[in-house]
This record gives sequence, structure tokens and C-alpha cells, in this order.
Amino acid sequence: VSTQSTGSSGINAEYNLGAPLTEALQRLAGRLDSGYVLITGNPIRATKQTVQGNLFRITIPLGITDDMSCERLSTNRIVQLGTCSKPVEEYTLQIWHRPWLHPEYNFPNLEDLTDELF
Repeated sequence: VSTQSTGSSGINAEYNLGAPLTEALQRLAGRLDSGYVLITGNPIRATKQTVQGNLFRITIPLGITDDMSCERLSTNRIVQLGTCSKPVEEYTLQIWHRPWLHPEYNFPNLEDLTDELF
């Protein structure tokens, strides 16, 4: 298991989190009720374990708001923390990236995270 916790750009580059993290956030935003947007910041910490794919554990600030000004600034119902200054908390996403399977991503704790945010 390798771990990275210094600077979000270093984490993204080190682990190539782009596609797995983007997909996780889009799926989470898609579960929100109409009128709500997902607020997200840059990853704070990440681990990567390679076993039949890559198992990522990414700690990232997340929040939910129904503020219309944040919704107007969002893309696909996701807005960056610096753009929308509403309360967020740190959550750890677990993403099992196995590109040879369909669907490409499996998020074993997505329901737990959605329940916690509401």
C-alpha cells in the first residue's frame, strides 16, 4: 500500500486519480435530490493498493448545499469548495478501479457516504 498526503496536485499525479475520482463524484452528485449540488475540495490524502486493479482510499472534503448561487456555478451538479463557501467535512471515498469489468468503477461505500451527507 502506498500513501500520499502532500499537496493535492501531487496526489493526483502520483496515483492518477482523475478518472476514478471524477466518476465517483459524478455518481454521488447524481444521487442528490433535485436542487442540491455536491461541494468538493481537492484530495487531502490517498492510498493506493494494487490487487486485481487498484483500490484507492481518498480523503476529500465534501458537502451538500441547495444554495442557488452554488448551483449556478456548478458543472454536472458539482462545485469546487473555493467557488462555493459552504460547510464541508472530510470523507474517505473507497474506489476499486478495475477497468476490465463493466461498470468500470465499483464504489463499495457510496451508499454510506450519501447517508452521512444527508
